[in-house]
Amino acid sequence: MLIILMFISLVVLQHLIFYKYEYDWSDGNLGLMKIVGGIMMIIFIYIIVYKVLCLANVLYSLI
Repeated sequence: MLIILMFISLVVLQHLIFYKYEYDWSDGNLGLMKIVGGIMMIIFIYIIVYKVLCLANVLYSLI
């Protein structure tokens, strides 16, 4: 369930980033912005996964 939600949010954010930069930047910068956006998404996913694992660890220790 959580993985599905993360995947959906990832796709939505990716589309928002790509559409935003497609309109804001010329074709020359588009490839670079997609790479930067992709790197940002990867870092964002790692942060989410880390926080979820920490939260799961805390909840598990409480039980």
